[in-house]
Amino acid sequence: MSDNELHIGILKKVEKLDDDTIEMVIIRILNNEKIDYHDLEESLFDILKDNFYDKYFVFKGELYYAEDTEPHDSGDAFCELNKNEDGSISYVTSFYNGGTCFSEMIEETLETFNP
Repeated sequence: MSDNELHIGILKKVEKLDDDTIEMVIIRILNNEKIDYHDLEESLFDILKDNFYDKYFVFKGELYYAEDTEPHDSGDAFCELNKNEDGSISYVTSFYNGGTCFSEMIEETLETFNP
C-alpha cells in the first residue's frame, strides 16, 4: 500500500584507502559478488543497488552511506540537503512512495546540490 514517507538522516562519506577508486571501495563492500569486469562501473553500481537498496549514493566522485531513521508518515514531497563540517550531508526528505522512492529523491537532489 502506498503512503507518504518522511526520512531524516545523514549521508556519511565511505572512507577510502590511500589510492582507492570508488570502484575499489565498492568491490570491498560487495566482497564475493560476481562482478562483470567488462563494464566494471555499471556492474558495480547495479550490484550495489540490488544488495544495499537505499544505502549508497555517489556525489562528486565520493561514495556516501545513508544512515537513515525509520520512515515516518509525512505530507508534501521535498528533499533538503545540508553539508556538515565533517563532510557528511544531512538530509530530510518527504514523498509519496506510490510515485517515487527514497533513492530517487536523494539522487535527484544530489544532482543539483552545491554546498
